[in-house]
Amino acid sequence: MLTPQPQTPRKRDARPPSGSPRTPRRRARKTATRLQGTSSAKLSYAEISTQLIALLALTFIPELWQIYLISRILRGFDSVFLAGTGYGKSLVFEGLAVLGGKNKVVIVICPLKALERDQVSFPPHSQLELEALKQSKQVIHARKKGINAILINEDNTKTASLWKEARTTAQLVYISPEMACSDSFVRLWKDPKFRGRITALIVDEAHCIDEWGDEFRPEYKKLEMLRSYTGQGVPFVACTATASTSTFDTIWNSLGFGNRPFWGLDVGCGRNNLLYLTRSMSNPQNPVLDVLNYLPETLDDNTPREAVDKMLFYFDSETACGKGVNTVRSALPAHLRDCVYAFSSGISEDAKKDCWEGFMSGRYRIICCTDAAGMGCNVHDVKITIIFDCPSSLAVLSQRWGRTGRGRGTIGTCLLLVRSWAFRPIPASHVASAATVQQLQQLRGQKKAKLEPQGHTTSRGKIESTLEAFINSGLAAGKDGRCSHRIMARVFRPWTGLSIFDSLDATTPTSVGELSRNSAYELQWTQIDLPGKTPPDDRCCGVCNPALLASFRPSSARDHRLRQFAAEFIHPLAEADPEPELRPTSPSSAVSDNSTETVEFEPLAKGQAVSKADKEMLRARLVEWRALRHKRRGASKFISAEVALPPRTLEALVTASGKFLSEAVIGKKQILAVVKHWDFGTDDDFRDVAEIICDWRTIFVSMTPQSQRRTHKRTRSSHAPGQCAHSAPAITP
Repeated sequence: MLTPQPQTPRKRDARPPSGSPRTPRRRARKTATRLQGTSSAKLSYAEISTQLIALLALTFIPELWQIYLISRILRGFDSVFLAGTGYGKSLVFEGLAVLGGKNKVVIVICPLKALERDQVSFPPHSQLELEALKQSKQVIHARKKGINAILINEDNTKTASLWKEARTTAQLVYISPEMACSDSFVRLWKDPKFRGRITALIVDEAHCIDEWGDEFRPEYKKLEMLRSYTGQGVPFVACTATASTSTFDTIWNSLGFGNRPFWGLDVGCGRNNLLYLTRSMSNPQNPVLDVLNYLPETLDDNTPREAVDKMLFYFDSETACGKGVNTVRSALPAHLRDCVYAFSSGISEDAKKDCWEGFMSGRYRIICCTDAAGMGCNVHDVKITIIFDCPSSLAVLSQRWGRTGRGRGTIGTCLLLVRSWAFRPIPASHVASAATVQQLQQLRGQKKAKLEPQGHTTSRGKIESTLEAFINSGLAAGKDGRCSHRIMARVFRPWTGLSIFDSLDATTPTSVGELSRNSAYELQWTQIDLPGKTPPDDRCCGVCNPALLASFRPSSARDHRLRQFAAEFIHPLAEADPEPELRPTSPSSAVSDNSTETVEFEPLAKGQAVSKADKEMLRARLVEWRALRHKRRGASKFISAEVALPPRTLEALVTASGKFLSEAVIGKKQILAVVKHWDFGTDDDFRDVAEIICDWRTIFVSMTPQSQRRTHKRTRSSHAPGQCAHSAPAITP
C-alpha cells in the first residue's frame, strides 16, 4: 500500500478587496518565460472536433469547451474542470482515449462501482463478461464506441487476462482510489511500459476528496503520491460539478497542482431544464405520502408502465428506502408494483445490476435509493428527483438533483422536503409586507408566521451553512439572493487565487491571481457561462414563483390511490372504501344503532354470575365486530379476521365478563387487566370493544331480575377519554 507523506498545504493570500493595489513579494515573471505545456499541439481545434465525431460516431457536434479542454490536456496541462451534471464530461474521457495516440491509456479514478460500470460495457459472451457477470450496462458504453475500456476492482483482481489487458492494450481503465493505492496496482505503476502508455490520470467526482477523504475514504488524500510513479510528464485532471472555494482548495492540495502547467476551466453548473422546489413535510412520519400526487391521478389494471414518470427518491438510510418502496407500492395496482425498486450499498451486486438495467430500460420507474446511487449513474430520462430530509451539504443536494433531466430536451422537477424547523421564523421586517408573508407561508406550508421553540433553532443550527441559506433563500433580498438557480451558480463558482480569463481564447486575464503571479509555470483559470443555461422565469424555482408549488400539493394517508388498493395488502396504509353495512343477526340486534339515549350504568357487586347464554351473547357481538372490522380493512385474502382479535383474547373477554359488571367504566386499562396482551389491538379497537362490552352489560342488567343482581352503593367517578360508562351503538361499519 502507498504510505502518505507530509504535504505542504496550498498557501494563498486572502481575497483582496476590489480595486486594492497589490505588492508582490518578488517581481512577477513575464508570461513568455513561464513553462507552457509539456508537448506541442498536434491537432487543431477543428481537427479535434472532426476526429471526435468520426471516431466516437457522435450524432452531435462537441461543445467548444470540450474541444479546448481535450487540446490542453493532450498538450500536457494539469486541469480542474467544473461542469454541471449532464454537461458531457464523459466525452472528455473518451476523447482523450481515442486521440491520445497509439497504445495509449487514460486512467480514470471513480468513487463508486456503479459509476465505474456506467462508463464500461463488455462485448457479448467475452471472457471479461464471464469474469464479471455482476457488471452493469448503461446507455453510453465506451466499448460500443469502439474504445477498449476495462474496470478493475476487488471483484476481479485475480483475473490475469485483465491485468495483461490493462498493461498492454486497454485505452480506458476505471479504478477506485483504493485500487489505485493497492499493492496490486502499485506493481502496475512500477512497470515502465505501462507508465509510458499513460496519456492522463483523471479523478472523477473530485469533490469526494473533500467530502470523504478525511475518514470514510482516506485513500483520496493519498492520490498525490501517484505522481511519484507517473512522473512530471503525465497530466492530472480533476472533474466535478460541485466545488465551492474550500472544496477547490482541498482538491488542489490533495492532487499536488501548481507544480506543472495548469489550465483550469469552469463552465458553470446551471441546469435551465430543471425546476427547483423546497418545502416542508406534511407527513414527517412517512414523508413519501407527501409526493403520491406525482403518480398518475387514475390508476387501474390497464395503466401502462410508461404512465409512471421515472423518479429517484433519495433517503438517508436503507430502512427509509424500504419504507418508501412499500408506501409507493401501496398506491399502485398489482401489475405496477414491481416497477418500484430499492437501491443501496447493502444490496447484492446482482441486485444492483438488475436495478440499473431495469431503470434504464423502463422496467423500473421509481428507485428509492441512498447516496450510493448519487453519482455518475446516467439515466437520461429521469423526470423527477425528490430528497427526503436535509442532505449533509448543498453539494450533495446539487449532485442528487443533478441526476434529473440529463437527456437532451428532458424537463425535470427537483424537490427537497425538509422538516418545518429547517425554516427560519419570518422576521418582523417581512411581516409588514402581507404579500411577502403570504408567499413565504405558501412556500413553507405554514398557516401563520410564528416564533419557534428553542429546539428548532438548535436543530437548524446543525444544517450546513450554505444549505441552510439555500433553504431559507426566500428571506433574502433581491433576486440574486433568492433564486435557487443563482444561489447554486454562485456557491459552486470557486475563487481559485489564479489568474482568471473570461473566454476560451482570451490572452489577457481579467484579474491576476497571486498563485499565477508567483509561479514558474503557466497557471490559468478560465471562467465562462455557457449560453442557454438560464432557466425561464415561469419555471425557475419555488422561490421566484411560489405559485409553482400549487401544482405539487402534498397527499396523505387518505389518498384515494391508497384506499383503492388497500384490500390487497395485509397491512394497508389506508382503509378501503367500506362495504355496505351488514345487518346484525345476533342477539345484539335488539339494540338500536341509531339510539342517542344515554343510560348510566350502576356497577354490580363483584362475583355476579353470568349465564352461558349471556356469555354467548357477548361472544357473538365481539365476533360480529371482528368480521366487520376485517371488511372495513379490505377483507384481505392473506390475513384472517382472527388476527385482529385472536380466539384466546376473545375467550378471555367472554370468560371475564362478570368482572366488567363490577366496573363503573370500561376502557383500555380494564380490558388489559383481563387479556394481559393484545398485540394487534389499536386504540380504536380498544374503544370499539369497550363500547360493545358496555352495551352488552346494559342489556344484561335489563334482562336480569332484580333479585338476581348483586348490587352495592354506587360511587361517583370521572370517565377518562376512551372509556365507556353507558350504552353505545353496538357496531358501526
